[in-house]
Amino acid sequence: MKVLPVDGESTRVTLDSLEILNHEYKILSHEGYLYIPITEDGTPPSNMDVVYMDLLPNKNRLLPSDLLPFKITYERLGDIILLDEPDAHQATAATIALLASDIQFKTILNKASEIQGDTRVRKWSLLSGNSTETVHKEYGFEFLVDISKVYFSPRLVTERQRVTGQVCSGERVFDMFSGIGPFTVPIASKGATVTATDINDDAIEYLRKNISRNSVETNVTAHIGDVRNIADDYSHWADRIIMNLPHSANDFLDVAFNIAGKKCILHYYSISELDDPFTADISVLQNVSQEHEVTILNETIIRSYSPSQVHICIDALLTR
Repeated sequence: MKVLPVDGESTRVTLDSLEILNHEYKILSHEGYLYIPITEDGTPPSNMDVVYMDLLPNKNRLLPSDLLPFKITYERLGDIILLDEPDAHQATAATIALLASDIQFKTILNKASEIQGDTRVRKWSLLSGNSTETVHKEYGFEFLVDISKVYFSPRLVTERQRVTGQVCSGERVFDMFSGIGPFTVPIASKGATVTATDINDDAIEYLRKNISRNSVETNVTAHIGDVRNIADDYSHWADRIIMNLPHSANDFLDVAFNIAGKKCILHYYSISELDDPFTADISVLQNVSQEHEVTILNETIIRSYSPSQVHICIDALLTR
């Protein structure tokens, strides 16, 4: 993958989370670009630039896979390693291997629960280190995050970039379930006016820190609480709405349609069945309101969620 240095770390994290980063070769810097190796059978996101060139073997870098008889699943969040290892003995072995490897990090956490409650926070087991707070970098933006207090997924980096790329300066954007701001911040940086809400007060606290960290304070208004409580204040306001609450976004569609302006683009996220990922959700969108015409603009499968389900986004134009 050919990328600018400013996008190097976020691209490496994305490729690693997609399990197509090739650890056998070194990342090469040449004539102002970074070249990040991927596996031969890897399918990178469509917005990434694939080139073919000779790379140097990474023979001197000790990896966890060199020390373990089994494959471990993990992703990076800033300087934190996030494991997904339900077997306690294998989690311990993975921790020892990571500590002995050449991978740089400060903390190792292992998933200890599924996402829970309205705040979408999961429990983590601390296996190494002493902090669950880190700074995650993504396409030139910095996000302070405490993974024990808020929901955040580095795996959605490509989707966030896809949506941000559609935004124009001067738009009014409503981020209905903003979290710490991974949609809000880059969208605000493009000159849009963003209203962001989240029911998790810790998430809004980190959002406000990230607004300041990325110098977009004048473009963002942040609200703590259920989006239903402020929806009437923004009736017919938005040019674009982001509904990144895939398990229950459909419960808030009446709110979104109220917030939508005369013409509004809706980014609606859902967990759907692999064999027919879009039909049911499109039907729901088209039957929410008799006042709106719903035009489907785009259907995106973001990632696999389970053997039979996928995480999707439907982009729709709402016309009043």
